[in-house]
Amino acid sequence: ASGGKEHPDWDDYDRAMVEDKRAAVVVVPDRVYGTAV
Repeated sequence: ASGGKEHPDWDDYDRAMVEDKRAAVVVVPDRVYGTAV
């Protein structure tokens, strides 16, 4: 989720992600299957 603002301290952000064992994952689909809504 995004708060719509840039993080004020990227070094702190990186440390927190490593401590919490979190990772950002970007998924770019080639195709989407399903029914139209």
